[in-house]
Amino acid sequence: MDMRIVYCDETGDDGLVSTSSNTFTLTSLYMPVDSWQKNYDAVKQLRRQLKIDYGFHLNQEMHTKHFLTDKNPYRDYKWTPEQKKEMLKRFAIMIASLDIKIINVIIDKENIVTDNYNILEKALTYNIQRIENDSDGNWRYLIITDAGRIAPMRKSARAIRVFNPIHSQFGGFINKPIQYLVEDVLEKDSKESFMATFENGNVLNTKASTNKYGLVIYPK
Repeated sequence: MDMRIVYCDETGDDGLVSTSSNTFTLTSLYMPVDSWQKNYDAVKQLRRQLKIDYGFHLNQEMHTKHFLTDKNPYRDYKWTPEQKKEMLKRFAIMIASLDIKIINVIIDKENIVTDNYNILEKALTYNIQRIENDSDGNWRYLIITDAGRIAPMRKSARAIRVFNPIHSQFGGFINKPIQYLVEDVLEKDSKESFMATFENGNVLNTKASTNKYGLVIYPK
């Protein structure tokens, strides 16, 4: 059976208090194992060209918010607004050329009405459910996530191997445990991975989402 590699990363605060962020987004970027090297080479080629054209260090992560607002570590480069726009354009074009799919699950904290809503657990569960649906038994997948939240993510993924309630078309719920995830969720620092720095991309898996922008928003 074919395999996919899934990279997960988040933005926003996964706490219930919304003062730091109104939303929490967990993104899954995944690709066939056979496409990994080709995708890696495309990313590396762009990074090398950005080093030549703008001095952007090869191993420097791209965090768009800090990049656009001129926060460290980007401030020292002293790029002009025009240069930043051109660099982001190149990133977007490169990402669109990759053999990948992206799912963005957004938890809207302002719609949460209970004190025991586990934001990270819900976001990961919805991501995995959609990857499972996309697989439909045709391939298996391995999940890699950034450092920091590995324990609750492993716990959540293990839980839905046993109990994964899905709305039934006849009303109520049916239990549909996930079947195609290989191993526990694995941890890798995004600083050590070219792929993990491009998850806020623009190749969206609209098949697995609830709107044309590839976004899944909860609670409804």
